[in-house]
Amino acid sequence: MIGQARSAAEALRPLNIRYSSTEVTVLVANELWSAAEQLREQFQASAWAAAAPADAEGNAVEPVELAARFLKFCVGQLPAGLPWKELAQVLFKHFCETFLRGNDVHAATEALDAPVRRDVINAYYSAQVLLADAGAEASAPPTPALFGCVERGSAALF
Repeated sequence: MIGQARSAAEALRPLNIRYSSTEVTVLVANELWSAAEQLREQFQASAWAAAAPADAEGNAVEPVELAARFLKFCVGQLPAGLPWKELAQVLFKHFCETFLRGNDVHAATEALDAPVRRDVINAYYSAQVLLADAGAEASAPPTPALFGCVERGSAALF
């Protein structure tokens, strides 16, 4: 059992995405590593990422925003034909597990500034829709808290 866990862990490599002083790390399978590295380089050369000022404090971003922008960039590359679909699935799963943690995207982004919140929500739904259109399996959004309370009987709808 430990040998299997060890080989599974060895089959993953960290992909570090940086912008200014913010860094997000995603574990990517070895088979997707070259595509992930290429995509990261394209993202870092994109207009948004290239605009990072030399003064790291002047343009700090939240890790959730950086992850969302990279996710949206990745799903925007789906028609390119490389293994972007598999990579987009990995990024979407990482985004959901790391930043949403079982919550609805609206609840998870409540504390963010309005423009950042809009960008994160847009990236989440763009990824979900594009992955579904590409035939990839995207995780279903969690049941809204109100509906869960109604099912448990601790709230009622009128």
